[in-house]
Amino acid sequence: MAQEQGVIKPQLLLSEIINGMPKGDKQEVRVLTASFKPGDKTMFHTHRFPVTVYVLEGAFTLEMEGREPVTVKASQATTMPSRVKMTGYNRSSTDPLRLVIFNVSDPAAPLLTEPRVRRSVFLSRLVKLNVDSNRRARDEENKRKIVKRNGRFKARKTNPHFSLHFNMSD
Repeated sequence: MAQEQGVIKPQLLLSEIINGMPKGDKQEVRVLTASFKPGDKTMFHTHRFPVTVYVLEGAFTLEMEGREPVTVKASQATTMPSRVKMTGYNRSSTDPLRLVIFNVSDPAAPLLTEPRVRRSVFLSRLVKLNVDSNRRARDEENKRKIVKRNGRFKARKTNPHFSLHFNMSD
């Protein structure tokens, strides 16, 4: 059967079977745009529900935790899965990037969220910063305790890892 002249038939760009769609009685459909200057990136984030991106101009590079980076070029689309940590980039140093973003979610659900840092990871980083800070402070204190004795400078033995010996002979 021939297509009627002047009648448009949509062309399929992307078809994926996905998990994680909202299951409530009502869903909110959002269509957004985003413009990236050369070198711009998104914050590190996750989506509560799958998000589809269509690239109008430029190339969009998506880095997702545990997966290889994906680059989507103009006139192409991709679906970003829910609950996967990711960052999107315009890797070009000269060309802008323009996207159309399609999202179906529970009403008023945020488009993206910052992933939570596990408490144990956060605490271990905090302890490391505190230990490094204390070590630097202790080293500075030891430097101040250097005293002149018999024509030589010698550090007091307050820190077994720090000692300084040199002669002051002119």
